[in-house]
Amino acid sequence: MSARPRLDRPPVRTAHLGPVTQALFVSIGELVVAFADIPWTIVGGQMVFLHGLENETSPGRVTTDIDTAVDVRAAPHSVSATVKALHDLGYASAGISPEGRAYRFIRGES
Repeated sequence: MSARPRLDRPPVRTAHLGPVTQALFVSIGELVVAFADIPWTIVGGQMVFLHGLENETSPGRVTTDIDTAVDVRAAPHSVSATVKALHDLGYASAGISPEGRAYRFIRGES
C-alpha cells in the first residue's frame, strides 16, 4: 500500500482538555498505532472537534465515542483487520445488526 498523504501542520494540542476528553484522545492514539496498515480516518464528532481545535475554537459539547470509516475498496481485508485490531485492544462487539454485522465496539464500561 502506498504511503498516505500527510498535512504539513503543527499537531493539535489537547493538554488543556478535561480527563474524559483526554482519555478519548489516548484511545484515538491507540487506534492510530493499531490501524497503521489499514486505510481509515476519523469521522463524526471527534473529527469536527479536531477541526475546531486546529482552528482554535472548541464546541460546547464533545461526543464520547470515536467514529471511523474504513476504505474497503482500497484494501478488501480492512474490515477483518479492523475487527482484529479492535479485539487486540480489548474492544468487543456491542451487538450484531439484523444483517449479521457488527458496527459498534466497546471497551470496558465505555
